[in-house]
Amino acid sequence: MRRGREGRTHVVVTDLTTLPYYKYRDRMSEIMNSAEYKQDNELVDKHLCESYVPEYDILQLSKLYFMNRVIAENPFHTSYFIWLDGGYGHGLDIYPPDGVWIPKGLFEHSNQVTFLERDPGVELFRSDLHRLHKMSINIVPGGFFAGGIDALGALYEMQKQQLDEWMKSGVVDDDQTMYMQLYYKKPSLFHLVPADWHDAFKLFNAHEPDR
Repeated sequence: MRRGREGRTHVVVTDLTTLPYYKYRDRMSEIMNSAEYKQDNELVDKHLCESYVPEYDILQLSKLYFMNRVIAENPFHTSYFIWLDGGYGHGLDIYPPDGVWIPKGLFEHSNQVTFLERDPGVELFRSDLHRLHKMSINIVPGGFFAGGIDALGALYEMQKQQLDEWMKSGVVDDDQTMYMQLYYKKPSLFHLVPADWHDAFKLFNAHEPDR
């Protein structure tokens, strides 16, 4: 961790096998190996890991579980929470140059969960709901999202129900498809901001570094 920020950093070490969704590991593997899942599946054709590595999907889908857990523990006594992937930006120079981030444009939407929405947008794929899990699209990235306690809690409860439906109907995919399907179920819970993958600090930073 960054020197001087030890008191503002809370590290929790966990194991994949202890995650609630790990109970679906064998069922996910069964689905991935099925002929129906592989048929006309762009993810399988491209050999993308979300189509053949159940552990990957379990981890990606567990982001809302991690948020729910930190909300319950709430070590910093806050009412607003932000998820940021550990590898957000994939090495690109996207972070504030002086290391200071003062979020803006987020807290006023605390009753919703803010996500970035990439072109061409979620509405274009509403009619493809039944086959989203077989499409290689990246419309609602999961590397960054944010919301208030109630909104994130509601989204997590919806996700648990949706994942149970997936397992029963032979569907498996990562978090991006999950967020799209949950949006179609309850769009009022989402605050979608047009952007590209790694625009979070460009869009939501009130701090301007000294020149």
